[in-house]
Amino acid sequence: MSIQDKIGMRVRACREKLGMSVYDLTQKSGIDEKFINAVEKGEVIPALGVLSRLARALGMRVGTFTDDQFRPDPVVTRASEDATVKIHDSVVDLP
Repeated sequence: MSIQDKIGMRVRACREKLGMSVYDLTQKSGIDEKFINAVEKGEVIPALGVLSRLARALGMRVGTFTDDQFRPDPVVTRASEDATVKIHDSVVDLP
C-alpha cells in the first residue's frame, strides 16, 4: 500500500468515525472539498501543513495518518465547559 493510499484511508476512517461528511471537514479545516476527496482516494500526498490542518479538524495528531500502527482514537480530548468549571470550583474551595 502506498503512503498516499494509507493517508487517504486513515483520513476517511477518522472522519467517518466522527460522523463527519467531507463538507463538514472542509468547513472545519478550511481545505477544499475536492482536495480532501483526492486525499481520501489516495490521488495526492498532502503537504505537512495540510495534514496538520486535517488532524486538528479531526482532533487527531498528524502521526495518526502516517504511523505504522493506526489508532483513530484521539490522544487528547477537550474537557467540556461544565467539567472545567467543576474542576475550577473544586480547586478554589481547597483549604
